[in-house]
Amino acid sequence: MLDHIKYGEVFDAVARDMNEGFCINSKCGDQTLGVQPDAFEHRCLVCGEFTLCGAETVLSMLEGDIKK
Repeated sequence: MLDHIKYGEVFDAVARDMNEGFCINSKCGDQTLGVQPDAFEHRCLVCGEFTLCGAETVLSMLEGDIKK
């Protein structure tokens, strides 16, 4: 489900510490600011789905800590 999200982009977002978030919906993939690092399944303003997650959460998903 996360094949469209690049690990390097998420890793860099966590390192920048600018409250970035990623929509994990494969049909959207929007990246936005103003998202708490540990946010999980918030509403994406682009696609409207509850698939917006904080960068730290997405990084954990990509590393296999959280199963989605």
